[in-house]
Parts: sequence; structure tokens; C-alpha cells
Amino acid sequence: MGSLLSWRAMLRSHHRPPDIVIRCHFGRNVFAVRFSEHDLQQVNGLDKGKDMDPLVERLETMLESGNDNLLLRFSLGKAYTEMQQYDQAIAHLEQAILFDPAHSSSWFWLGRAQYEHNKLDQAKETLDKAVAVATEKGDQQTVKMAQVFLRRVQKAKPSQSD
Repeated sequence: MGSLLSWRAMLRSHHRPPDIVIRCHFGRNVFAVRFSEHDLQQVNGLDKGKDMDPLVERLETMLESGNDNLLLRFSLGKAYTEMQQYDQAIAHLEQAILFDPAHSSSWFWLGRAQYEHNKLDQAKETLDKAVAVATEKGDQQTVKMAQVFLRRVQKAKPSQSD
């Protein structure tokens, strides 16, 4: 009787080399599965924000039914930012901050949406606040991400025409 652990499978692409290889080790056996970037986008249902509409629709339906909270507003704001719909993103993230002014990720994503929407002065203020809130909470990852976008804001400001 064959063991599942002894089974080996490999997907081969004749069109171009694979982007990602996942290897699993079980004792002496190694399993390798290759995925192209396109395959992973289809599995995840996320094609650079294009296929997020069903998620946003579900979240908006929840909001319309009276289910309004930090996580819902944060999720909508982040999704709209990734979809490059910055006005909607900013509105939802501002509401998320009203729910919890100590939620450092909301501050970061609001600053990022403002930066992407070319509202550089607002983005700087918001990202500074993200760094302060995240530092106070000990959220080092958010501090690092906010600092990256603060540098981007500084680089973009001199090239911005008044």
C-alpha cells in the first residue's frame, strides 16, 4: 500500500519558468509544487485589486445593514486603497480612526491613501501620527512601514508644483 508521503508531484510549465516553488519536507521525501504568478492570483482571487469587488460588496452590505465598527471600516479603507479608489479609502479610514484613535494600522493606511492620492501635507501629518501611535504601542512593523512612506512623501514634495 503506497503512502501519501511517498507520492511526488511536479507541475511543469513549457511556456516560461515558474515564479514560485513550494517545497515540503516529510522525513526523506520532498514535495515540490510550482506555481506561476498568474496561478497564485487566481487562487487568491486578488489580481492587483481588480477582483476585490466581491469583498468590497460584502463589506459595504454589512455597513449598510447597520454593522459599523473599526474592523469593517479598516477593511474597507485598506481594500479601497489597494483598488486605487482613494476618496472612498480616506473616508473609511477616517471613520476607523474615530472608532479607535490608537489603531496604528488605520493611521498608516490613511497616510498611505493620502500619499497615493497626492495629498502630501496631509499624508505627512498622518504618517507622523502613525509612527507616534505605533511607537507608543510597540508596533515596530507599522513604525517601519510608516517611515518608508514618510521618506516617499519627502521625495515627492520637492517635485510637487505649487
